[in-house]
Amino acid sequence: MRHTLTVERAVPWAQFNEYEGQIEGRLDGHPVTCRVVLTDRDWTRIKPGDTYEVEAKLVRGGDVQVLAASALPALTQRDGVSYEVVGTVVARDGEDVQLDTVLPLDVDLDLAPFLRRAVADVAIGDRIRVEGTLEADLDPDD
Repeated sequence: MRHTLTVERAVPWAQFNEYEGQIEGRLDGHPVTCRVVLTDRDWTRIKPGDTYEVEAKLVRGGDVQVLAASALPALTQRDGVSYEVVGTVVARDGEDVQLDTVLPLDVDLDLAPFLRRAVADVAIGDRIRVEGTLEADLDPDD
Protein backbone atom coordinates (compact mmCIF):
# COMPACT_ATOMS: atom_id res chain seq x y z
CA MET A 1 0.00 0.00 0.00
CA ARG A 2 1.35 3.42 -0.95
CA HIS A 3 2.06 5.91 1.82
CA THR A 4 3.87 9.22 2.14
CA LEU A 5 7.00 8.97 4.30
CA THR A 6 8.49 12.21 5.62
CA VAL A 7 12.04 11.78 6.93
CA GLU A 8 13.09 13.14 10.31
CA ARG A 9 16.26 11.05 10.62
CA ALA A 10 17.97 8.30 8.60
CA VAL A 11 20.10 5.81 10.53
CA PRO A 12 22.21 3.29 8.59
CA TRP A 13 22.85 -0.02 10.33
CA ALA A 14 26.60 -0.04 9.67
CA GLN A 15 27.10 -2.82 12.21
CA PHE A 16 25.24 -5.17 9.80
CA ASN A 17 25.93 -3.90 6.27
CA GLU A 18 25.94 -0.74 4.12
CA TYR A 19 22.42 -0.95 2.67
CA GLU A 20 20.12 -1.64 5.66
CA GLY A 21 18.95 0.92 8.15
CA GLN A 22 15.97 2.73 9.53
CA ILE A 23 14.15 5.94 8.87
CA GLU A 24 12.49 7.78 11.70
CA GLY A 25 9.74 10.03 10.47
CA ARG A 26 6.06 10.22 9.65
CA LEU A 27 4.06 7.79 7.55
CA ASP A 28 0.94 9.61 6.35
CA GLY A 29 1.39 11.86 9.39
CA HIS A 30 1.85 9.06 11.95
CA PRO A 31 5.21 8.94 13.79
CA VAL A 32 7.06 5.73 12.84
CA THR A 33 10.45 4.08 12.54
CA CYS A 34 10.74 1.89 9.42
CA ARG A 35 13.32 -0.64 8.27
CA VAL A 36 14.65 0.44 4.87
CA VAL A 37 17.01 -1.12 2.34
CA LEU A 38 18.91 1.32 0.10
CA THR A 39 20.30 -0.62 -2.84
CA ASP A 40 22.69 2.21 -3.77
CA ARG A 41 23.93 2.33 -0.14
CA ASP A 42 24.05 6.15 -0.21
CA TRP A 43 22.50 7.14 3.11
CA THR A 44 23.80 10.70 2.71
CA ARG A 45 21.07 11.27 0.08
CA ILE A 46 18.30 10.88 2.68
CA LYS A 47 17.82 14.23 4.43
CA PRO A 48 15.47 15.46 7.17
CA GLY A 49 12.36 16.89 5.56
CA ASP A 50 12.61 14.70 2.43
CA THR A 51 9.30 13.16 1.40
CA TYR A 52 8.94 9.87 -0.47
CA GLU A 53 6.07 7.78 -1.77
CA VAL A 54 6.76 4.31 -0.37
CA GLU A 55 5.22 0.86 -0.19
CA ALA A 56 4.98 0.17 3.54
CA LYS A 57 4.00 -3.05 5.27
CA LEU A 58 4.30 -4.94 8.50
CA VAL A 59 6.17 -8.24 8.15
CA ARG A 60 4.99 -10.66 10.83
CA GLY A 61 7.57 -11.76 13.35
CA GLY A 62 5.31 -12.95 16.14
CA ASP A 63 1.94 -14.46 16.83
CA VAL A 64 -1.31 -13.56 15.09
CA GLN A 65 -4.37 -13.45 17.30
CA VAL A 66 -8.04 -12.99 16.45
CA LEU A 67 -9.52 -10.51 18.93
CA ALA A 68 -12.99 -9.40 19.93
CA ALA A 69 -14.52 -6.85 17.56
CA SER A 70 -14.44 -4.34 20.43
CA ALA A 71 -10.60 -4.26 20.51
CA LEU A 72 -9.38 -0.77 19.64
CA PRO A 73 -7.33 -0.22 16.47
CA ALA A 74 -3.68 0.51 17.28
CA LEU A 75 -0.20 0.81 15.85
CA THR A 76 2.18 0.53 18.81
CA GLN A 77 5.97 0.73 18.58
CA ARG A 78 7.52 -1.96 20.75
CA ASP A 79 11.20 -1.23 20.02
CA GLY A 80 12.94 0.36 17.03
CA VAL A 81 11.23 -1.00 13.89
CA SER A 82 9.20 -3.58 15.85
CA TYR A 83 5.48 -2.91 16.12
CA GLU A 84 2.22 -4.39 17.26
CA VAL A 85 -0.82 -3.60 15.13
CA VAL A 86 -4.48 -4.18 15.88
CA GLY A 87 -6.95 -3.78 13.04
CA THR A 88 -9.74 -5.25 10.99
CA VAL A 89 -8.94 -7.42 7.96
CA VAL A 90 -10.50 -5.74 4.91
CA ALA A 91 -8.78 -7.83 2.21
CA ARG A 92 -6.78 -11.03 2.01
CA ASP A 93 -4.64 -12.51 -0.76
CA GLY A 94 -2.87 -15.64 0.47
CA GLU A 95 -0.53 -14.64 3.28
CA ASP A 96 -1.03 -10.91 2.66
CA VAL A 97 -3.80 -9.00 4.40
CA GLN A 98 -4.85 -5.38 4.41
CA LEU A 99 -5.80 -3.98 7.80
CA ASP A 100 -8.04 -1.06 8.61
CA THR A 101 -6.35 0.42 11.67
CA VAL A 102 -5.13 3.85 12.80
CA LEU A 103 -3.03 3.79 9.63
CA PRO A 104 -4.35 1.49 6.86
CA LEU A 105 -1.59 -1.07 6.47
CA ASP A 106 -0.60 -4.13 4.47
CA VAL A 107 0.56 -7.07 6.59
CA ASP A 108 2.61 -10.03 5.37
CA LEU A 109 1.58 -12.94 7.60
CA ASP A 110 4.57 -14.94 6.29
CA LEU A 111 3.04 -18.37 6.66
CA ALA A 112 6.35 -20.17 6.11
CA PRO A 113 6.21 -23.58 7.79
CA PHE A 114 9.59 -23.23 9.53
CA LEU A 115 8.32 -20.45 11.80
CA ARG A 116 7.30 -21.70 15.22
CA ARG A 117 4.69 -19.06 15.88
CA ALA A 118 0.95 -19.50 15.96
CA VAL A 119 -0.99 -18.14 13.00
CA ALA A 120 -4.73 -17.96 13.38
CA ASP A 121 -6.88 -18.58 10.32
CA VAL A 122 -7.93 -15.00 9.65
CA ALA A 123 -10.78 -13.89 7.41
CA ILE A 124 -12.15 -10.61 6.12
CA GLY A 125 -13.94 -8.84 8.95
CA ASP A 126 -11.77 -10.32 11.73
CA ARG A 127 -10.11 -7.97 14.21
CA ILE A 128 -6.53 -9.20 14.65
CA ARG A 129 -3.34 -8.40 16.53
CA VAL A 130 0.00 -8.94 14.78
CA GLU A 131 3.59 -8.31 15.88
CA GLY A 132 6.28 -7.62 13.31
CA THR A 133 8.71 -5.31 11.57
CA LEU A 134 7.52 -2.14 9.84
CA GLU A 135 9.25 -1.93 6.48
CA ALA A 136 9.22 0.71 3.74
CA ASP A 137 10.36 0.17 0.16
CA LEU A 138 12.09 3.44 -0.66
CA ASP A 139 13.69 4.49 -3.93
CA PRO A 140 15.32 7.92 -3.57
CA ASP A 141 15.20 8.37 -7.35
CA ASP A 142 11.38 8.14 -7.56
